[in-house]
Amino acid sequence: MGKSMMSRAVSGWHSNEVFAAQVAYAYLHASGIQVKVGSQAAITLVADVVEGRRDVRQVAGALKNWG
Repeated sequence: MGKSMMSRAVSGWHSNEVFAAQVAYAYLHASGIQVKVGSQAAITLVADVVEGRRDVRQVAGALKNWG
């Protein structure tokens, strides 16, 4: 998923969450990992983080599965 798609996938969320999602995408991309995730999965992950349903390790696991 391209950077612009990631931005659209999480649009409407607080800027910190958007920034975090974009940094995660950029890190994976810079590491040579092609990110394969749909908009709904990205939205769900951000919502889970905002609501406190996922901790850092769970988010890392989800991101790892996207590559």
